Amino acid sequence: MRGTVAASFNPTLRQLTGINIFVPTFEDFTVEKPEASPPIEQPILPLGEIARYRPDVNRGARIHVRGVVTYYRPGFDLYIQDGTGGLHVECPQAIRLGLGDTIEAVGFLNITAYRPVLEDARCRRLTETLVTLTPLDATFAQLRQGQHAGELVRLRGRLLGHTVRPVRRDSTPFVGERTICTIQNADFTFTAECEHNSETAALGDVAIGSTVSVTGIAAIETGDDGQLKTLTLLQRAPDDLKVLTSPSWFTAQRLTIAIAVLLLFSAAGIGWTVTVSKKHAMLSFLVAERERAQRDLQHAYDSLEQRVRERTEQLKIEMTARKSAEVEFKATLTERTRLARELHDTLEQALTGIALQLDTTARLLARSPADAERHLELARGFMRQSQLELRRSIWDLRSRELEQFDVAGALLHASQQIARDTQLRVEVESEGELPPLPEIVEENLLRIGQEAVTNIVKHSGATLATIRLGFTDDAVTLAVKDNGSGLVPEKLAANGDQHFGLLGMAERSKRLGGRFSVVGPPGEGTTVLVSLPLGESHNGHPPLS
Repeated sequence: MRGTVAASFNPTLRQLTGINIFVPTFEDFTVEKPEASPPIEQPILPLGEIARYRPDVNRGARIHVRGVVTYYRPGFDLYIQDGTGGLHVECPQAIRLGLGDTIEAVGFLNITAYRPVLEDARCRRLTETLVTLTPLDATFAQLRQGQHAGELVRLRGRLLGHTVRPVRRDSTPFVGERTICTIQNADFTFTAECEHNSETAALGDVAIGSTVSVTGIAAIETGDDGQLKTLTLLQRAPDDLKVLTSPSWFTAQRLTIAIAVLLLFSAAGIGWTVTVSKKHAMLSFLVAERERAQRDLQHAYDSLEQRVRERTEQLKIEMTARKSAEVEFKATLTERTRLARELHDTLEQALTGIALQLDTTARLLARSPADAERHLELARGFMRQSQLELRRSIWDLRSRELEQFDVAGALLHASQQIARDTQLRVEVESEGELPPLPEIVEENLLRIGQEAVTNIVKHSGATLATIRLGFTDDAVTLAVKDNGSGLVPEKLAANGDQHFGLLGMAERSKRLGGRFSVVGPPGEGTTVLVSLPLGESHNGHPPLS
């Protein structure tokens, strides 16, 4: 894609926080490699096995499913079902579908609230013949274990209440109401939702307390432990809720009226005055007791609520302090690791060059002062270079004099500078066409190559070092091979700085998501091999460890 790059920074920490590319037109997108085959030609996955682990399916690839439509909200989503289970499909596509149609869908699998969802799906109807699915009489034990999610089920219970809310979706011309019924049975309480036109009032006419049978799609939400948290039945139409038995005529309200009438007639028989006075005294005593009990209960409730609020605030403060301490510790540890790696890759290499030049100066000072002066001047140049490298390491900046950075040339220049006035000869070879590399990849390749050549000068006794750069579409490789003494265990144990240099190279490779290896049989030389990915997942700014 072609566009304008914009970057955002944290000015306080001097850190890059994000990179965006603004693409003006659709023509600025170029398909470099299309899909191997159309997703609609892939094998059909059973709905009950869609979320299971499959080694032959890459995460992010589209999948192909087939099923019968059991619920459909045009332009929003739908549910399908086959012989293995049901699936929620988010389909913004404008397509005419009906309940019972057999369709195929292609989309991206995602896990939402611990349930599979097919997002951004594209659907097509296969046949005109409608398939009638029989609702499943599911049990509470099955639903509690997460079974029958997204399937057409039928449940029974007693209607506790219902509410009506307006519904309007801008993506579709649908404007209506959603009736939410709360239903309870012997095992649990669930809700049933139905979207319908405003003129339909069938659900609102069902009497509270009726025993009903509800058919709909089981939308299950599970908790972190995998158990049932909430259950909602999505009704296809208002007539999916059927009244099995109406509430009994002998309700609590009518019972109160009957008792009042009976008391009235009893009072007339034994004397209006005596009965009224006794009843009044008894009712006054009961009211006073009830009011006192209600005050005590309210006081206890207020006290408990206050203690809960205080404890909640205390826990919030403790959690905030703990999170702040963790973030500060991680930031400090990351910065210390970065500084240690940068100082080792820059200052330590410069000090090694200075030490070599000073040793040569000491040997030549007596018999050839002019040559000794030249090596002393080289040591001064290393010192000035080390000062520049130290400043760049501290400020985490990097400057380029050319628009296109030459990695091979930089490696050759740095290696020849390190190996100057030694017996080591350095050669650099390139394989493949040099692509434009991200800046952080170029910098880490240069640092790893410098460290490898420094280790050869200090420890291997080699006379030839070959640096090979290989470039492909998705990776860049760096191989540094010498003809020295190889990895001798005694030398590794005696040279702790060399071991730290290997650790630094390995950390740089891991930070860019690459692979790092060192091979060196004693007496056969040493080979340092680094492979860094250049795929789309990095986008020019690999993840930092």
